[in-house]
Amino acid sequence: MLIQEFTKDTFKVQVFDTIRDAAVFEKWNCLHRPGFDFDVNYLSAIEKSQPADLSFRYLLIQANEKIVARVYFQVLNFGNRNLSVDTGNFLLRIASFFIRFSPYKIIIGGNLFAVDFSPVDYLKNEISVGELLEIISSYVRKEKYDIFALKDLSSDFTSHNMYPFGLTEFKSDLTMELAVRSEWKSFVDYEKSLTHKYAQRARKIRRAAASIERIELTHDLFLLHRERISELFKSICAKQTIRMGIVDDRYFEEMRKACGNDFMMTGYFLEGKLIAFTSMFDRPDKLEVHYIGMDYSYNKSHSLYFNILFDGIENAIRLKKNSLELGRTAREAKAVIGCEPVYFNDYIHINSYMTRKIVDMLQKFFQQRMGESWKERHPFKQL
Repeated sequence: MLIQEFTKDTFKVQVFDTIRDAAVFEKWNCLHRPGFDFDVNYLSAIEKSQPADLSFRYLLIQANEKIVARVYFQVLNFGNRNLSVDTGNFLLRIASFFIRFSPYKIIIGGNLFAVDFSPVDYLKNEISVGELLEIISSYVRKEKYDIFALKDLSSDFTSHNMYPFGLTEFKSDLTMELAVRSEWKSFVDYEKSLTHKYAQRARKIRRAAASIERIELTHDLFLLHRERISELFKSICAKQTIRMGIVDDRYFEEMRKACGNDFMMTGYFLEGKLIAFTSMFDRPDKLEVHYIGMDYSYNKSHSLYFNILFDGIENAIRLKKNSLELGRTAREAKAVIGCEPVYFNDYIHINSYMTRKIVDMLQKFFQQRMGESWKERHPFKQL
């Protein structure tokens, strides 16, 4: 429904809390952006999956009755269940103590469930970056937030643009991506490009999963195994220290409906038992390994995690993609298989001194956990 409406200079701004409202559903697609990430069906699917502690905002900006920009927001109520404190880390325990008594309202211009998803889509000849930021700033002030972030922005948005609005660069956000070489026609070609040590390791990992059967999770198979899928996914989530955007099996169901063949799921079966799964987005020039689930009791014996990564490489080669997107976490493991970091253009504003201290603690803990050793991994032979 329409929850806000205001004017800013010559622009009319409408703010909706659901894209399934007929008033916004029809207008949202007036602008066209390549890919499905701003498509109403995809964004509606995220809503329908009902992520915990998350609500949504959709800004439509008009000039002379014409839609000239749209902006996508997710609003997160960040509390104790978003933070795992099963650790002796002092910084994390202090942060958890404060968050327990006062959850934070975080407004995110962007999508917690996607990589490289710019939240701003606009007609450059109709509205400037400065005018957009004026409108966004006006809206955000009405929301009374603790933390505001704009993430995965295009290069049009610079620190020079952001400074007047109190937004500063958030430089530590990155994803791990593998460039798929044109000479790789099979996984064997990928192996041949590795140094002797890493190639030996890859062959050993592949042998460990020789008894595992990979089966496409069709609609019927998904329904048959959805409880197990949910269980496997929760086992992954349980190991995450910071969880933002908590979903369950409904998310996979809605992605299947909204994205069709562009969203793929594979089950890993051992003697008929589902012990892992992976989900992937098939994008025009890249393959994205999305959420996975895994029974950790089989991880060491069958090298499940690394075989999921290697299967991603094999699929990217088979589908003739330019790159394989593997996400933000487990940097060491992804660097070992040849991934390089891709940094994002993110900005953040924190409303209070204490909140900033808590964010600094969480960021410091996260960076400590990620470490720096992944930067020293160079698995490929020198060209």
